[in-house]
Parts: sequence; C-alpha cells; structure tokens
Amino acid sequence: LGRRLVGEALAFLEGAGRSRVDFSSYTPNYVLPGADPELYPAGFRLLEAMGFRTLYSPVAMDRTLVGYVTPDDVHELRARRESEGYAFRSPAVGELPQLIRFAADAFNPDWGEAIRHHRDPGRIVIAEKDGIVGFALYAAYRGIPERFGPFGVDPGQRGTGLGKILLHLTMTMMRAEGLHSSWFLWTGETSPAGHLYTKAGYETTRRFHVMRRQA
Repeated sequence: LGRRLVGEALAFLEGAGRSRVDFSSYTPNYVLPGADPELYPAGFRLLEAMGFRTLYSPVAMDRTLVGYVTPDDVHELRARRESEGYAFRSPAVGELPQLIRFAADAFNPDWGEAIRHHRDPGRIVIAEKDGIVGFALYAAYRGIPERFGPFGVDPGQRGTGLGKILLHLTMTMMRAEGLHSSWFLWTGETSPAGHLYTKAGYETTRRFHVMRRQA
C-alpha cells in the first residue's frame, strides 16, 4: 500500500511536469522535517527503494528547563552589549511590522508569517541597536508554548554573542512561565546554531533525512 501511494503521488507530479520531488523540504511544507530512519525504518527503506536519496540531515533538539538559571556569563555578556548601545526587550506593537520584514527578508518568509500570526508579543524578545538586529520567540507554531523558535541574528552582527543572549533570555522567559522544556524540530547539528544550542544544554532527540528523487 505504501509503495502504491508513493508511486501514485510520483506519477501525479511527473504528469504535472515535475522532474524533482523533495521529501520534506523547509518549513512550513512538512509534517516532519524528513524521514526518521530510527523510528520509521520501513518508510525510509521504501523511499530509498523508490529512488530517493538523502540530501542532508537536520536534527530536532530538546532541553529541560527544570532548575534552569541564566548563567552568569550570559548576564555579563548582556551587560557588555548594553553598554555598547544594544537593548533586549519585547517588541512594542508598532514595531511588529519592522520585525516581520526583518525576519522574512533576512531569513525565511515563513518566519515572518510565524511572527505575524503570533498572538503574544510578550513571548518575543528582540535585540535592537539603530533598528532590530535579532529576535527569538516561542509558542509561535500552533500556539505550543514549549516549542522554541524561530530565532535569528542579522548576519552582520554574528560573533557578537547576540544569539547566545537571545536564546538564554527566551529560556528565562519560558522558565518564568513554569514551562518544563524547550524544543524545536530543525537545525544543522554541526552548524553554528547547532553548536550554540549544544553549549546551552540542548540534546539531539531525533534525526531526519531530507530526501530528493530526481527523474
């Protein structure tokens, strides 16, 4: 049945003139961010048998917030950045259009949409210096409070520690609400963001394979 369902989907797409089919591409187009060979080995084998090949493998990560306390070095880093003119706070309602444009233009249109549909600016934190240069939020997707993200820092501001500050500020806010964990579905395990999460105590919980079939 699985082979027939996938086969008919492929035939439909080929009939529409498509020569490339991706299995789980970037948000918001996925239910899961790729094939999980550990939990669904038969499904992964089926996709391979039907010509799909792995492109890359994002990971989902999770961190408990039980007993979380903002590290001293984050307080010190924030104080240094604030002395340089940076500010870290929740956005005012009038700043949301600017934040939406920044997220959509600098990162991904879906991130702008996630912010646009967010119901609570109090669950958003921005870094600001002559305009918005970074942001982090939670409860953006389907209102799930423990789901972290999206999260981004202006590429020109990377290396300043703004991402570290924003990540820990968000976890501090989540902990203050009594949330027990912070999790997300997608990052590159060896990317700069992946290393940042790991240093902040996140652990990989699932690994997904983004796959492609090229006719």
